[in-house]
Amino acid sequence: MEQVFNPPVDVSWFQRMLDEACVDRGCQLRIEWCPRLTVARVIHPDGTRRDYAKYPILGGHFSKYVRGQTFVRAINGKLTAVGYQKTGGLVPPGVLLTDFALPDIVHENISIHQFVIERRLPDQSARRYHAEKQHLARVNLGFDLFGDFPKEGVWDFFDSVNEHRDGCCEAAEAGGASRCVGLYREPDHGDLEHVRQSLKEWVEKPAYQNPMMAAELAGQVLTKDLIMGEELALLEILKDVRECSKLDKIAQERTRVTVGVNAPRHRSMY
Repeated sequence: MEQVFNPPVDVSWFQRMLDEACVDRGCQLRIEWCPRLTVARVIHPDGTRRDYAKYPILGGHFSKYVRGQTFVRAINGKLTAVGYQKTGGLVPPGVLLTDFALPDIVHENISIHQFVIERRLPDQSARRYHAEKQHLARVNLGFDLFGDFPKEGVWDFFDSVNEHRDGCCEAAEAGGASRCVGLYREPDHGDLEHVRQSLKEWVEKPAYQNPMMAAELAGQVLTKDLIMGEELALLEILKDVRECSKLDKIAQERTRVTVGVNAPRHRSMY
């Protein structure tokens, strides 16, 4: 599958509407094209690092291909690289028949071709989480894997822009995927309505709700978990809004919906 790194349509109008919806709501939202997001960092056994797509394709599929081969030679008891040949290219000069050829194999995961709405996490908690990850990396790996806190802040998944049709859910199940992420579509005013409704309910809802008594809550839940609960509250409200919208649409179309313990797999977030 070929990566399409540039968005297929202009969504600047949608971003302007998101900005307007966020005015006086205490949050920031943006629409992003999935393939150009590369933030998941992996360390390979040989010590090399690689950034992978943030929203990978179904089932975490990895494409494997040979990019070329490196020729090495034993010099003074050590293996030394003496040349590199790209796949389909000519053998570099100076390579001997006795040299070893080591394949240069690349594993790449292709991101889904969809738009995604993301929310910027509050800087205070995002910086704290980033510092914790840096500390763990230094302790367990011996170096800082994550680097400086990103200038643009930390953005995380908020809502998907997709549709389920043409048997995509059945195809995902047949392929062994745990969930169906749907198919591409352009963002529309229905997405904006979901965002506006969730923001409205989020502002009107208390920052954190829990049936436990305050004293018990303080003794059983870490402060960090409380903060995380507040940050995820908006996402949970959005999911409720979308589910109500789906059920209303089904009722209007007079179709039957199956309910129970086996809910559709595509209802879960990434």
